[in-house]
Amino acid sequence: MTDQEQIGRRDILWLFAYSMVIGVLLVAFSMIPAFWRYLFSLGALFIGIRFFGRYDRLAMRVWLFILSFIFFLIFTVVAVMILYSTGLIAPAV
Repeated sequence: MTDQEQIGRRDILWLFAYSMVIGVLLVAFSMIPAFWRYLFSLGALFIGIRFFGRYDRLAMRVWLFILSFIFFLIFTVVAVMILYSTGLIAPAV
């Protein structure tokens, strides 16, 4: 995709899908304390590289970072709420 091409609905759906997967992988990276966390980080990096190879537009790349960060925040809050409600983590004192 070049700068002259229009961004279609399919491209926007792919953008949201890639961003959501990267957000989930970053949440897993931040919450798993073992060696496996680095595999999640490498997975997010690999998916980002694939997206950058597929879309050359600067706007799509910037939106990937923005949406990935937003999904990371949303999924982190949801994960903490689930862990807190099930009693797997204690409240802060």
